[in-house]
Amino acid sequence: MNGVQYPWLSETWTNLQASMQHGSLPGALLFSATEGLGEESLVEALLKVQLCNSSEVEACGFCHSCTLFQAGTHPDLHRIAPAEGKATISVDQIREGNRYALESSQLSGQRVIIIEPAESMTEQAMNALLKTLESPPDSCVFILRSHAPHRLLPTIKSRCQHWHVKTPVLSEYQQWLTANGISEVPELYYQLCLGAPLKLKAFIDEGQGAEFDSTLAALTNFIEQDFALPKTFVDRCSTDTLAKLSLLSLALIELQKGYFVELPTVENHPQLKRLKSVLDYQQVFDMTRRLAKLIEQLTIHTGLNKELLLSQWLIETKTR
Repeated sequence: MNGVQYPWLSETWTNLQASMQHGSLPGALLFSATEGLGEESLVEALLKVQLCNSSEVEACGFCHSCTLFQAGTHPDLHRIAPAEGKATISVDQIREGNRYALESSQLSGQRVIIIEPAESMTEQAMNALLKTLESPPDSCVFILRSHAPHRLLPTIKSRCQHWHVKTPVLSEYQQWLTANGISEVPELYYQLCLGAPLKLKAFIDEGQGAEFDSTLAALTNFIEQDFALPKTFVDRCSTDTLAKLSLLSLALIELQKGYFVELPTVENHPQLKRLKSVLDYQQVFDMTRRLAKLIEQLTIHTGLNKELLLSQWLIETKTR
């Protein structure tokens, strides 16, 4: 597993090496994964092998090509990403990549073009790329990396060999977490981070888990207390509002399931279990539905009064 950084990527890397050894990798590859799996290290390892002069399955790290790669100056590697300050990859960037694909290798090897995040391409850019993928140049590989492959044109996906990096279960990387200083992980945190190990580690290391627990406690306190004000909860959601509300939405969805079957995510989490004790299923269902509408409002209309809308959502939760 020398080529990849994280243990949960080893199976995919082994399969990639087998394909490289048999010469069965095509000229266009799409890597998809949940954000926080570290699949970029897998893609970087593949780039090194594709450009290495000495090996077909594992970059040697010593040849001239590997030295250039490590220095970030390899002439046969072309990276396409949104320009600084931009959210999308433009059609001009893809056209430039297409021209690059037609050129000869400067080191008499393969040329590699990586597009990431691939879903950030505009529709025009995707159509421009599609023309090249329909008749890919010899000795050139296109590698696309995406956290949202559903946003890519179906015709783009159909012309790529799709490698999906599966999300591991917690037990598959608990040892890695322990080695990185995290011995206990609440089951709810795993769900909130969608099972992604790097996201989960950051969630705990950066105190986001403790902050989430405090936000959930503020919500429950408001519901429990007769004359409570929404200020404490609203203040906790005043920064990174959409991210915090999205986490709360995931927790409430988990709580709904907890009314029908005993779940460790609910029963082993003091604040969520406490919320379950003061609300019934219908109340939580209604809260979740209205929270989804609130998130949509704040996403579409960025100038709205967040504090007012949060207070309204909270008060309606208590009075319904």
